[in-house]
Amino acid sequence: MEIENIEGEIEASNVNGSIYAKKISGSVLANTVNGKIVVEFDKVTANAPMSFRGLNGKIDVTFPSSVKTILKMRSDRGEIYSDFDMKIEDKPIIVHKGNDKKRITVNKWVMGKVNGGGPTFTFQNMNGSIYIRQKK
Repeated sequence: MEIENIEGEIEASNVNGSIYAKKISGSVLANTVNGKIVVEFDKVTANAPMSFRGLNGKIDVTFPSSVKTILKMRSDRGEIYSDFDMKIEDKPIIVHKGNDKKRITVNKWVMGKVNGGGPTFTFQNMNGSIYIRQKK
């Protein structure tokens, strides 16, 4: 699936194929199974949340350097890379108490504020890395 020169809200889903979008102005909800998600923004809609979810392929999204967001990121079998300066919120352990027992679980989500924060942009990938880039 290829999307180019679109302004507005975009919702794209694909199975056994990739999603490529460039010269986008607005917001995106993208989901794919067995494919890549590659999106390049010219402009981002203020206060609009976004979501990029994949299974078996990389997620590679480029935003303007001035974007204000809270990134919610998770890659189960891959790495997360970004050239944005972000303030990482450290919340890796959650403790539940009850009946004199403690249950400790590890939260695999990473949260980071970019340029002071804003709407939440969710990145979730099962088998593949996540790249969040600044447009130069």
